[in-house]
Amino acid sequence: MDTDDLHRLRRFEPGVHLPALGILLAGLVLLLPMALEFQVAGLDRPLALLAVPAPALALTWLVKRV
Repeated sequence: MDTDDLHRLRRFEPGVHLPALGILLAGLVLLLPMALEFQVAGLDRPLALLAVPAPALALTWLVKRV
């Protein structure tokens, strides 16, 4: 990744960055029951496992769209 790619990633583009923010927020929502020790129908750990790839998915979204 060269400096031009880095500058393109830093520039705010709603069509690129807002979906990435949504992916990260979805991961946060999936982690909240585990972080707050609150069981949602006994699914606190499986939900937390679903949230693990959220940062990588958001970064992949950014790189593919830019």
